[in-house]
Amino acid sequence: STNTRFLQTSMVLGILCGVKRLIPLFICFACAAQFCFAQVNRSVHQMFDPEEEGITQVAFDGDIYPEIEEWDGSQIMLEQIISVEGIKRQTLDKLIEVGRYELISSQSGSTLRIGYKKKLSSSLVIGGRDVYETITYKLYLPEGVASE
Repeated sequence: STNTRFLQTSMVLGILCGVKRLIPLFICFACAAQFCFAQVNRSVHQMFDPEEEGITQVAFDGDIYPEIEEWDGSQIMLEQIISVEGIKRQTLDKLIEVGRYELISSQSGSTLRIGYKKKLSSSLVIGGRDVYETITYKLYLPEGVASE
């Protein structure tokens, strides 16, 4: 009876010691998973001189719906905020470098038209898995320039 109780106590203590060793390991895995699936953000800016080019209006082609703000600057500034989940910063930098998010502009009279150089595909697949991306836009307009 005493030996049985001693063995039961020893087993319980052994299990608890094993669990105590697993807790730091579990925390490491949880942190690694968070790091692997983190969101990467990057802002890309384009500037246009409305006075030099005679621009009084800005229009967008495609699925570009910017938040519009008037500001004290003399330039038109378009900011793209690109957020992608589950990739490394270097991968996002490469996507930008190869032109995935490249915008083009053209002028028709006093209207500046901005759109994508090539249509974005509906999904982004990297390493055989779908990656979620979000692109938001902010358009900063100087006094005297409007948005369509």
